[in-house]
Amino acid sequence: MASVIEVKHFAKKFGNKTVHRDVNLEVKEGQCVGLIGGSGAGKSVILRSLIGLEKPDAGEVIVLGQNLALLKEKELIPLRQKVAYVFQGGALFDSMTVAENLAYPLREHTHLSNKEIQKKVTATLNAYDLKGTEKVMPAELSGGMQKRVGLARATILDPQVVLFDEPTAGLDPYNTKQIQFRILELKKRGVTSILVTHDMPTASAVCDHMFLLLDGQIAAGGTPDELLTKKGLMSQFINGERE
Repeated sequence: MASVIEVKHFAKKFGNKTVHRDVNLEVKEGQCVGLIGGSGAGKSVILRSLIGLEKPDAGEVIVLGQNLALLKEKELIPLRQKVAYVFQGGALFDSMTVAENLAYPLREHTHLSNKEIQKKVTATLNAYDLKGTEKVMPAELSGGMQKRVGLARATILDPQVVLFDEPTAGLDPYNTKQIQFRILELKKRGVTSILVTHDMPTASAVCDHMFLLLDGQIAAGGTPDELLTKKGLMSQFINGERE
């Protein structure tokens, strides 16, 4: 399998705080890779770097064969159409209906007619079990439904890569299962993804491989089962969450 994402010797500081010293990871085509670590470990910093919102102080971030540090802002636009970012809170436009939220990226980045956009929005809502929400405002939806709408909007352009930032945080078991199902459906379509999460049951359910971030580096990697056997490292992660 070809590499879709490569992070090589990634280093990042914010002021005097070193977040990453030497991060190395690779994601193959069609894989779902989990990224775990304590609060402040810089998991979201890595995700933002994968769409060019953060630039490394050292090292390389290569996505779909392109070194993002070498791209200008204008050159990042076509890449961002292939790499979807699913924000923790859904990041929906409050002033738009559900249908308008989904239509927005289609209007901005495609040449589809209004009729074609409407057809694509309807099909996507049906696929995400959101039929009947077209005219609903985001504030009227439950947290779980907001996240599903956010995921539907993020994937409506049929991206090659999806970056998930805590997609199950704060969700009840039903909506957690719904998100897991959607991630697995994307995997079946050959979509490559990275899942940042504290939700180990979800990571175990959907991830092929996982990486543990500790002290600015990848401390361990392996399948979910393999990582759970590394009790010393995992206890540092768990204890870090309690601090």
